[in-house]
Amino acid sequence: MTDHNRKIHAAGGAAERDRRIRELRDLGATYQQIARQLRIPARKVEVVLGEANSLHESGHTSREIAERIGLPRTTVQRLFAEQSGRSLSARSTVAATALVDMYGMQVDVLGWFLDLPRTTVYNLVRQLRKDRLVQSTLVEVQAGAKWVVPTGETAASYLGWRPYTVWKPTNNHCEHYRAVAQARIMLNGSDLTNWISERRLRHEAEMERRQPRSRTATLGHIHDGRFLGVVDGTYGWWAVEVELTAKSAANMDKALRGAIWAARDAQPTPMTGVLYLYRGREVEKTIMAAAERLPAAFDDLDMQLVARDFDRDWNRFLTHRKALRAAKNTAPGAILPASSKDLP
Repeated sequence: MTDHNRKIHAAGGAAERDRRIRELRDLGATYQQIARQLRIPARKVEVVLGEANSLHESGHTSREIAERIGLPRTTVQRLFAEQSGRSLSARSTVAATALVDMYGMQVDVLGWFLDLPRTTVYNLVRQLRKDRLVQSTLVEVQAGAKWVVPTGETAASYLGWRPYTVWKPTNNHCEHYRAVAQARIMLNGSDLTNWISERRLRHEAEMERRQPRSRTATLGHIHDGRFLGVVDGTYGWWAVEVELTAKSAANMDKALRGAIWAARDAQPTPMTGVLYLYRGREVEKTIMAAAERLPAAFDDLDMQLVARDFDRDWNRFLTHRKALRAAKNTAPGAILPASSKDLP
């Protein structure tokens, strides 16, 4: 047989094996029965079916997964250890990039960002600490999940410039930074290209201010972030503002007008609009009142202003994500109960 024919034969054999794996599973065979019948490792069965990984991402324990797919628990744990080793490098890069962009994230928020179960997130954080990409000690600020904060070296490497200080979450600002990260997740997912963080916007504004031709000695308004996506049916680049507490009328006027001017002056092109995510009725009222007080000059700007309830949108996002996982795990042929029936 020529080398060319061998390749064709091998490809056909793999396709036939994959078809046989699915067929046996549809007939009720367990992973272990399929592996023994076809004389292949259990990991090859998982590569084709992917049931163990789907259950794992949904938060099931190794014991539960073992019972569902019909493998010893130690074999299931070994499957995940092998998968973790292969995917850790890519996940580490995505996680480190996002952590640097957002200054840092709490462990649960990082899990939402990566859409991973808690155990996998903690394993990832452990590896990030081992690789010295994040601080060796998780930071505890308030009750709740601890913060994962990049080292100064990591921040400098991923940003392309060295920050003046190593950022640390504080009581006064941690709730805001948490909410901005959540906003990024529900508006942009884990996409690293279509979100511009407040950290990067602030650096760009600082560099612009330092230019000899600059006419201002102070920074203008800095958005909490900018993203490319759809808001109320309109696609484009949107500026994001997260308001968790009500400002005074004067401060709200200043903030709203500054956000709109900054969106208008954004480079290389103006923003499509400004999205305000607010918490609570009082904050909504201050934003709406400030919008009513906008001077007539703002009427001529081609700039949309949208205000939405942060907590309502976040709960809807989590509900939708949970429904997608449930649909994935209950799709026909996705998860079948273990069976002891004889194989053909």
